[in-house]
Amino acid sequence: FPFRNLFRGFSFISVHCLLLLHDGRVACSSDDSIIKIFNFSSSKCELSLQGHHSTVTFLTQLTSNLLISCSYDQSIKVWSITSNSYQCVLTIEYAHWDVINKVIQLSYNRIASCSWDHHIKIWKSDTYELIQDFEGHSDTINSIIQLENKEILISLSSGFDKTMKIWNLVTYQCITAIKGIDCWDRHSL
Repeated sequence: FPFRNLFRGFSFISVHCLLLLHDGRVACSSDDSIIKIFNFSSSKCELSLQGHHSTVTFLTQLTSNLLISCSYDQSIKVWSITSNSYQCVLTIEYAHWDVINKVIQLSYNRIASCSWDHHIKIWKSDTYELIQDFEGHSDTINSIIQLENKEILISLSSGFDKTMKIWNLVTYQCITAIKGIDCWDRHSL
């Protein structure tokens, strides 16, 4: 991977997420609040998606033409992307009341987001209506992941909480909590 050439002339403090898109391009988010789409073969930035007002923390591709992002600005944005254009098609302003660490795709047309506000939220991925708001962590939730082929969501919190929780995505209840796990990395799970 030609990292040096890919990021030539790209000013940022730190990269938060790199995502290989279905079409072979690379999406990158950083502290400059801009999502950049790079052509892997030419190492050139083809698109700059502007709309967030602060650090973009995470990117997920929902479909071949839809990208979702979350940010320090407490919003979730859905982007329509094609080979030569982009458009923000939806913004969920104040999706959380603090920094959103991660947004992921779940089974059955749902997405999940986690935040510094100690909450995990489950959204419909077609209408982006809130389905469920999980409470139970007492500090920043750094990471969430759905177990493959299971209706189980795992969350990991740091700070004073130091807990991994396992949630049932059918009943939306916490199944169990494992204490004594401390991890600050939102990619850990």
